Amino acid sequence: MRALLLVSMLLLAACSGRSDPVNGAGGGGANPPGAVSKVKAGVGVADMTPDVGYCAGQYCEYATDTLGGIINGDFDPFLTHKLKHASYGVQSRLTARAIVVEGANGKRIALLKTDNYLAQDMLLRRVGQLLDQGDSGIGYDQILYHVTHNHSSAYSSTLAAGLFVFQDVFDARFFEHQARAMAQAIETAAASMKPVRMGATQIRHRVYKGNVVRTAVADDGTPAGYPREFNDHGLVVMRFDDLSDPQAPKPLAVWVNWGEHPESLDPHDLHSADYLGPLERWVEREIGAPLVFSQGDVGSAENSGNPEEMLDDRARVCGRWKGDGEAPESDTCPPGQGVIRDWQHSGYVQTERNARFLADDIAKAWQQIGTAQARVPLSGDFEVDHLTAWVPGPLSHPYPSVSNCRTEPTAGGTSVCRWWACRTARASRFPVPIL
Repeated sequence: MRALLLVSMLLLAACSGRSDPVNGAGGGGANPPGAVSKVKAGVGVADMTPDVGYCAGQYCEYATDTLGGIINGDFDPFLTHKLKHASYGVQSRLTARAIVVEGANGKRIALLKTDNYLAQDMLLRRVGQLLDQGDSGIGYDQILYHVTHNHSSAYSSTLAAGLFVFQDVFDARFFEHQARAMAQAIETAAASMKPVRMGATQIRHRVYKGNVVRTAVADDGTPAGYPREFNDHGLVVMRFDDLSDPQAPKPLAVWVNWGEHPESLDPHDLHSADYLGPLERWVEREIGAPLVFSQGDVGSAENSGNPEEMLDDRARVCGRWKGDGEAPESDTCPPGQGVIRDWQHSGYVQTERNARFLADDIAKAWQQIGTAQARVPLSGDFEVDHLTAWVPGPLSHPYPSVSNCRTEPTAGGTSVCRWWACRTARASRFPVPIL
């Protein structure tokens, strides 16, 4: 509830700003002579990569041979991993990223992102305690906290017993390390506030999006599931420009809302930000400003899109290659092009290739915000506010459930709950990454 209300307030306030919005052409544009922004913002990035040793997310295997490990010298004296096997390296860095915005009314909010598996209140309250010791002007109630829902990063910062099975058990050192990194990102952003203008838009993106249910057949033989492209394809982008020099605006930060599971990798025992690692790198390279990411319809957005499609560099379908085929059925792709639209458990290379299309559309939306096509035109005069509300679960679902278990057949005596579907590897179509 807090997330929806806070972002809605920010965008609505910008839409109704008191001064005339300024549209910049393409990458920037300039304010009219004498125009002064009444809004400030800053951005901060803090490294949040766990120490090597902590289990690298849900794909860690259980440490069933602890005695053998000790005998063979594979003992961790720091006891970072406990129930699960240790990680042995880092594939991509994990970060805490924050944008602090101060509106024309003097109020401040923070948009905070981490690569954690889940968002939790206890960790955020500790961040609030740390911020209370400083002068950032941000407290617990002013933080809009996003997690990427990464499945390939350690998550030993929760006391929830269910997560001990899925990830690893609680570690107080891990908890404090995360809280301090999150607070550091906010404090860095608050200490570097600049006069800014903000604008936003939404464009359609289709490549890096999959449907978790996909097409299926029900128990009675009727069609079930969803079409492959049945998803929320609205890519939301907020752009912040530094107006320290009103005649030469510079990119400050970009905030993005998009839904897709970071669950495309396998048990390599390497800490990884999944597709967020290359996505953040590419966006900053193209735009010149850090990306702060928030998840959208992540619960229903998983798997690859149509894994038979081959795409040219402009994301147009230029061929088809079935998973069990030794060669494409059709291929009109230009030389050197033809990325297969499949990244689900297909390795780091395929994940990066497909995430590149998402980065391209983020850059496209950024440019669009500087034109008359922007949904929320660039403005340096708007208010911000925040509201915290605790909302109980619906009374219509007073029972615990897992996944999409169907209770009617279960209550009738036959359980039809399934943990997961088998995945078929198609490694022959993809190059093997060098780790």
